[in-house]
Amino acid sequence: MALCDAMRERMERAVGEAGRGAGVDPFAERVRQYIETYQMIQTGDSVCAGLSGGADSVCLLTALAFLRDKGELPPAVSLSAVHVNHCLRGAESDGDMAFVRALCGEMEIPLYLYSYPVREIAAARGMGEEETGRLLRREAYAECIQKHGASVIALAHHRNDCAETLLFHAARGSSLKGMAGIRPAAEFSGARMIRPLLCVRRDEIEAWLSARKIPWRTDRTNLEDDFARNGIRHRVISYLEEHVNAGAVDHMADLAADLAEAEDYLAGETQKAEKKYVSQCGDMVFICDTLRQEPEILQKRILYRAFCGFCGSEKDVGRTQILDLRRLMDRPAGKQLDLPYGVQAVREYTGIRLLRGAQKGHPAREKAASVKNREAGTGGIPLACPGVLEYGGWRFNCSLHGQDEVPRILEQLNRESDMAKKKTGEGSRTQEPEETGRKKQKKYTKWLDYDRIKNDLSVRTRQPGDFLTVGKDAGRKKLKKYLIDSKIPRMDREKLVLLASGSEVWWIVGYRISGSCRVTENTRRVLEISAEESKG
Repeated sequence: MALCDAMRERMERAVGEAGRGAGVDPFAERVRQYIETYQMIQTGDSVCAGLSGGADSVCLLTALAFLRDKGELPPAVSLSAVHVNHCLRGAESDGDMAFVRALCGEMEIPLYLYSYPVREIAAARGMGEEETGRLLRREAYAECIQKHGASVIALAHHRNDCAETLLFHAARGSSLKGMAGIRPAAEFSGARMIRPLLCVRRDEIEAWLSARKIPWRTDRTNLEDDFARNGIRHRVISYLEEHVNAGAVDHMADLAADLAEAEDYLAGETQKAEKKYVSQCGDMVFICDTLRQEPEILQKRILYRAFCGFCGSEKDVGRTQILDLRRLMDRPAGKQLDLPYGVQAVREYTGIRLLRGAQKGHPAREKAASVKNREAGTGGIPLACPGVLEYGGWRFNCSLHGQDEVPRILEQLNRESDMAKKKTGEGSRTQEPEETGRKKQKKYTKWLDYDRIKNDLSVRTRQPGDFLTVGKDAGRKKLKKYLIDSKIPRMDREKLVLLASGSEVWWIVGYRISGSCRVTENTRRVLEISAEESKG
């Protein structure tokens, strides 16, 4: 009872002293203004403060209670606290729990207690104790929202924490987002997470509590340098304050706030620009080449968002991967880059395509190669004429026409040629339809001079040695060179369906027919072949 009586007396004296006259407590007024600036607390909010028992959290709870009791918070605001016992320091941890229970009892503030064997949980999860403790605290906060109706979780981070975080992230390697540090307010588990003490330093917090004789607990592990942040606090920041600038903490906290503003602005610009340059189609993402017209900082941010969004994680994605992607945009078409999560980036003529499961040894890639190898040992699938065949997502239908049908077919081809001229503004020869660059259709119909086809027709994918006839002089051209010259993306080339006899390609479905099989006035038999996307 002695502890409780002492606490009650100190709290009553602290509140009384702080409340004498307007503007008597500049510390509490700064906290109030900070809460108001960022609209941290609204009318009717249920605010649950994280309470470890240390100076920071005790200051947070008592300052919020003082502002509430003086009517300095919005109306109908309720206050509670949550304590998480990590069970890492034996009797000291139990002492912290007893302290916060007594403190909340004297202040008549509801307290929610959680206890986790952090060391055992960390070992089971294969994680560090510090990271495990942070995750478990967040689980406790989420339960306070879901089970106890809290609409706001208040945490006691202050300006020193901002400075430490900035240095920690800078040393480890960080993006602008990481350097922006700790935010005043953010969404959390359907509620808000706020940090009302980010406007004050640690020494101001302890001075405010000491002046009002409000007790707090000291965690001895915070005095040791076993954790990186403790070393930054005790060695780096203390050195900067003593030998560089006494206001180092404030300056670094202000810098973090400036970086947060810059990050928010760039995030908005990135989101707008991303819609112009990034598109997703099925299990692929395409990043348009015109992205290079943007400032380089936006280019890298868009590449980062596109890649992380595609693979569903930001872990293991850093500056190196994004710079490699950016350099790929300056390389020739066909170049490739293996990235984390089994993603492959392929440079195409008009941009970069991201593909899943493209790394060597991945089952999807091995299966595709296996199918291609099996087919390469055959002449493809024979196409009967007349006849119907389904292959590669297309349904082919073949029929033969005699010489009496040639005038009608020539008339149809001339109409198509005239329509093409109107669309492109350019001339095109009737019997050399060029479809490269046009929007892909779901159905095509072509007419070929059947007597010029020497061997049996087959439908297949491309093979070494394939060629077709192009140009006015009916010259042969290797299929590979034609596809490269036509700027057909490398990944699309592997999926092209061909109508061929032997190594001679008569039709690249979706693109063009061979110049040597075009229908003329001298044609005697016409092969009419239609290709329509399969329904299933």
